Amino acid sequence: MLGLSFVANTHETRNTQAGQIVADAKKAGKITEREAVEMVNEAITENFKELLQIGKMGVLALVRNLVRMVEKGADATTVKLAVELLTNGEAIRKSLVHPMQLDLAYEMLKEKSGSVAREFMTALQKGFELAMPNLNLLGRTAVFVDVSGSMSTPMMKEGSRNTYKTTAVEKAFLIAAVVAKATNADVYVFDTSAHETTYDVTLGVFA
Repeated sequence: MLGLSFVANTHETRNTQAGQIVADAKKAGKITEREAVEMVNEAITENFKELLQIGKMGVLALVRNLVRMVEKGADATTVKLAVELLTNGEAIRKSLVHPMQLDLAYEMLKEKSGSVAREFMTALQKGFELAMPNLNLLGRTAVFVDVSGSMSTPMMKEGSRNTYKTTAVEKAFLIAAVVAKATNADVYVFDTSAHETTYDVTLGVFA
């Protein structure tokens, strides 16, 4: 309707530009509130798609915006491009993204419904495994997992009193699995005492 065009190569700048253009049009009485919302959402999803198509969206930027893509209604092309990047081993390694950054996005997507959220979650699981070499841990490693009663508490959302469905001990075991699989680490669990536990190195960390 407004023929939006952008000159920036970052999603933040492009989305800000889109919001300003639409806000100016609404203020001038050219569009309604509903049209403004629809146009901003469309502009945002188109921005994501174009930046993915021209290779200007990095892995970390993508991971941080997966929830927004779901909420704004990313189309099939955008979803396909996002999944391809999230499961690109070379891109994952070059980005130096930490596995737990992918896990955080996974946790947030668990609260969303729909096929797009599920596709992203599946891709994040693959990307998680691909990102483990980015830990770059040297030498012999041991991991100690706290399994005391307090660890049954659900994880808190940053800056909020709300919680995720995942408990602290579940997240602790995930971290242990990541380090163990990446470094062949020894894993111990402890409460009032500690003991070594065994694990199967052939299983995925989400098994």
